Amino acid sequence: MNSTTGSGRRILTYVILGLVAGALSGMFGVGGGIIIVPLLVMLVHFAQRRAQATSLSAIVIIACAGAIPYVLRTGMNWPVVAIIAAAGITGSFIGSSLVQRIHEGVLKVIFALVALTAAIQLILPRMSGTSDHFGALTLVSVGEYLLAGLAMGLLSPLVGVGGGVVLVPMLIFLVGLQQHVAQGISLVVLVPVSLMGSVRGARAGNVDWLAAACLGVGGAVASPLAAQLALGIPSPVLSALFAILLLVSAIQIGVAGITALRKRHHPVDQDGTGSWDT
Repeated sequence: MNSTTGSGRRILTYVILGLVAGALSGMFGVGGGIIIVPLLVMLVHFAQRRAQATSLSAIVIIACAGAIPYVLRTGMNWPVVAIIAAAGITGSFIGSSLVQRIHEGVLKVIFALVALTAAIQLILPRMSGTSDHFGALTLVSVGEYLLAGLAMGLLSPLVGVGGGVVLVPMLIFLVGLQQHVAQGISLVVLVPVSLMGSVRGARAGNVDWLAAACLGVGGAVASPLAAQLALGIPSPVLSALFAILLLVSAIQIGVAGITALRKRHHPVDQDGTGSWDT
């Protein structure tokens, strides 16, 4: 196989991964990195940090495209977005500084339990959010938005999950928003938060720009189409589908956490790999 054919196949792989990630992003309001990062590592043999940084760069494009249908259909409260995004960016810096001080295995197992609990609540009647509007900003609501943003920012680097997987359940259970509205906010907030992570990755020289561009193009095609599909699905059904995503995430991250805890007892086996920023 010559280099041209190899490059062509690699680009096709990037685009296909972007299509899959974009579909996931638009349907559930998440970044899609939970798909992009492990597949870049396994299929294209990216180093973990390079896969994470490249994924974040692609998510900026994917989230932008996926957010448009939600903004047009459900509207958007931009002060709320600014509050959550500011808290998310702040939380991500705090989480990045803490990631070396708290054992990743413990954090991953805790997150898996929380995600499992959220998934169960999503499929129970009258447990999910019911509000389709934002309401006036009050001290209580501002505090709720700040808490949701901080949780999103903190947990992303600490347990290696995408911001949307954290933010959407927080907005549903804490603020009481409907699934569609929560997903729209999540995608809009992911743009600046992912951009900040992408800038940090680029400064460290960890972004593969060809891969990021191809992933972004593929995702930008699939994300708005999936978002339009999601907007036509009744909120209870969409909540149930999102619960399945949470269950998959809980299993994936929980297994990784247990594996990390086992390695804790065998220091020679530890390789110092980072978490998945998705």
